[in-house]
Amino acid sequence: MDLIIDRQEWYHQKGPLSSALYRSQDNKKCCLGFYCLALGIQIETIIDRANPSEIEDALINTSGKWLLESEPTPSLEDGHSCRKQSEHAKALMRINDLPVFENNYEEVENTIKSIFAAHDVNVLFVN
Repeated sequence: MDLIIDRQEWYHQKGPLSSALYRSQDNKKCCLGFYCLALGIQIETIIDRANPSEIEDALINTSGKWLLESEPTPSLEDGHSCRKQSEHAKALMRINDLPVFENNYEEVENTIKSIFAAHDVNVLFVN
């Protein structure tokens, strides 16, 4: 699968508190938001969602299920089980959101490409 990330629509390097798969206030997406849309998941499903575990039902039957742990984890509060983010999903969120200096953008993009490549996703950054 090919995944195009448009740098002008990419929300990155601004810390995790304001990041989302798809931000309603400016229509920007983190790298996982671009991926979810490429998988055919609707904007309405990912809008203002912080991470893949919040859209488990939409992801579980797609090729993007690698973003979730393979086994559900029971909730201590209500007994409902849910899948948490996989280690690769957590790594993508960290690298996407951590502030870096301007000269490290190439390293950030290469790391994102490398993680996605492990799941047969070819990432191309444009603009």
